[in-house]
Amino acid sequence: MYSFILTIHIIVCFLMVITILFQAGRSGGFQGIFGSSGEVIFSTPSGSSFLRKLTIGCGVAFGVTSLVLTVMTRARISQSVTLEYPIQTSPPPQPTQNAPAKPAQK
Repeated sequence: MYSFILTIHIIVCFLMVITILFQAGRSGGFQGIFGSSGEVIFSTPSGSSFLRKLTIGCGVAFGVTSLVLTVMTRARISQSVTLEYPIQTSPPPQPTQNAPAKPAQK
Protein backbone atom coordinates (compact mmCIF):
# COMPACT_ATOMS: atom_id res chain seq x y z
CA MET A 1 0.00 0.00 0.00
CA TYR A 2 2.84 2.38 0.87
CA SER A 3 4.58 1.91 -2.48
CA PHE A 4 1.29 2.42 -4.36
CA ILE A 5 0.62 5.74 -2.64
CA LEU A 6 4.25 6.77 -3.15
CA THR A 7 3.91 6.05 -6.88
CA ILE A 8 0.71 8.13 -7.05
CA HIS A 9 2.49 10.92 -5.16
CA ILE A 10 5.39 11.00 -7.64
CA ILE A 11 3.02 11.04 -10.63
CA VAL A 12 1.04 13.89 -9.07
CA CYS A 13 4.29 15.82 -8.49
CA PHE A 14 5.25 15.56 -12.15
CA LEU A 15 1.73 16.49 -13.31
CA MET A 16 1.68 19.52 -11.04
CA VAL A 17 5.03 20.75 -12.34
CA ILE A 18 3.91 20.31 -15.95
CA THR A 19 0.56 22.08 -15.43
CA ILE A 20 2.24 25.00 -13.65
CA LEU A 21 4.80 25.37 -16.43
CA PHE A 22 2.08 25.35 -19.11
CA GLN A 23 0.31 28.33 -17.57
CA ALA A 24 1.18 31.79 -18.79
CA GLY A 25 2.85 34.13 -16.34
CA ARG A 26 1.17 37.33 -15.20
CA SER A 27 4.16 39.53 -15.92
CA GLY A 28 7.56 39.14 -17.47
CA GLY A 29 9.92 38.22 -14.64
CA PHE A 30 11.42 41.34 -13.07
CA GLN A 31 8.75 43.69 -14.43
CA GLY A 32 6.49 42.77 -11.57
CA ILE A 33 9.15 43.63 -9.03
CA PHE A 34 10.59 46.86 -10.44
CA GLY A 35 7.96 48.70 -12.40
CA SER A 36 4.56 47.08 -12.30
CA SER A 37 1.73 48.52 -10.34
CA GLY A 38 -0.40 46.62 -7.85
CA GLU A 39 -3.08 45.87 -10.40
CA VAL A 40 -1.16 42.80 -11.59
CA ILE A 41 -1.54 41.19 -8.19
CA PHE A 42 -5.31 41.58 -8.09
CA SER A 43 -6.08 40.80 -11.73
CA THR A 44 -7.85 37.65 -12.77
CA PRO A 45 -5.57 34.74 -13.64
CA SER A 46 -4.88 34.17 -17.30
CA GLY A 47 -5.03 30.81 -18.98
CA SER A 48 -7.75 28.26 -19.47
CA SER A 49 -10.01 27.18 -16.68
CA PHE A 50 -9.04 23.57 -17.40
CA LEU A 51 -5.40 24.22 -16.50
CA ARG A 52 -6.41 26.08 -13.35
CA LYS A 53 -8.71 23.27 -12.25
CA LEU A 54 -6.06 20.66 -13.07
CA THR A 55 -3.48 22.59 -11.04
CA ILE A 56 -5.86 22.86 -8.08
CA GLY A 57 -6.65 19.14 -8.33
CA CYS A 58 -2.94 18.26 -8.44
CA GLY A 59 -2.32 20.50 -5.44
CA VAL A 60 -5.07 18.84 -3.42
CA ALA A 61 -3.87 15.36 -4.44
CA PHE A 62 -0.30 16.34 -3.51
CA GLY A 63 -1.42 17.50 -0.07
CA VAL A 64 -3.50 14.39 0.60
CA THR A 65 -0.82 11.96 -0.52
CA SER A 66 1.78 13.85 1.51
CA LEU A 67 -0.32 13.55 4.65
CA VAL A 68 -1.08 9.87 4.06
CA LEU A 69 2.60 9.08 3.44
CA THR A 70 3.57 10.97 6.60
CA VAL A 71 1.09 9.04 8.72
CA MET A 72 2.11 5.71 7.19
CA THR A 73 5.82 6.43 7.67
CA ARG A 74 5.29 7.46 11.26
CA ALA A 75 3.39 4.23 11.95
CA ARG A 76 6.26 2.21 10.49
CA ILE A 77 8.91 4.05 12.51
CA SER A 78 7.09 3.97 15.84
CA GLN A 79 7.48 0.23 16.20
CA SER A 80 9.76 -0.65 19.07
CA VAL A 81 13.21 -1.98 18.39
CA THR A 82 13.02 -4.06 21.55
CA LEU A 83 10.50 -6.33 19.85
CA GLU A 84 13.26 -7.54 17.53
CA TYR A 85 15.95 -7.70 20.20
CA PRO A 86 14.39 -8.65 23.54
CA ILE A 87 16.00 -7.41 26.71
CA GLN A 88 17.70 -10.07 28.83
CA THR A 89 15.90 -10.46 32.12
CA SER A 90 18.51 -12.65 33.79
CA PRO A 91 21.72 -11.03 35.00
CA PRO A 92 24.86 -11.72 32.99
CA PRO A 93 26.96 -14.65 34.25
CA GLN A 94 29.54 -13.69 36.85
CA PRO A 95 33.15 -14.54 36.06
CA THR A 96 34.45 -17.42 38.12
CA GLN A 97 37.28 -16.69 40.48
CA ASN A 98 40.09 -19.19 40.43
CA ALA A 99 41.87 -20.06 43.62
CA PRO A 100 45.35 -18.54 43.90
CA ALA A 101 48.00 -20.79 42.49
CA LYS A 102 50.21 -22.60 44.98
CA PRO A 103 53.90 -22.00 44.54
CA ALA A 104 55.71 -24.85 42.88
CA GLN A 105 57.68 -27.08 45.30
CA LYS A 106 61.15 -28.36 44.50
